[in-house]
Amino acid sequence: ALITAIAIALSLRSFMPQQGYDMFVYEVAHEKNLNINKVKWAYDIISLTLAIGLMLVLFGKFDLSLIGVGTVVLTIINTPLIAFFGSLLDKVFDFSPAFPKVAEKVFSYKAPK
Repeated sequence: ALITAIAIALSLRSFMPQQGYDMFVYEVAHEKNLNINKVKWAYDIISLTLAIGLMLVLFGKFDLSLIGVGTVVLTIINTPLIAFFGSLLDKVFDFSPAFPKVAEKVFSYKAPK
């Protein structure tokens, strides 16, 4: 979980193409001026809730072999870990692109005005 949280924190700061769910979180947070960590946490909890709901509808029961305790625990602690490591990374590194105009055209980066 720690290595994954560090990797995601780095990935979210790279402005490179990412997984669809990460880009959704990034775009919603930036378009609506929301805290990216809160948006990610809400997205993860909604995804878990949807998975549990589908499990109940499709299988008629809650089965821990399908959605385990680890999934629930990581849904709760993963975003705070990512936020923690992200703040540490922001203190040590400058993640602004060397070529902001290129980054605006190629990636989802929006230069500060």
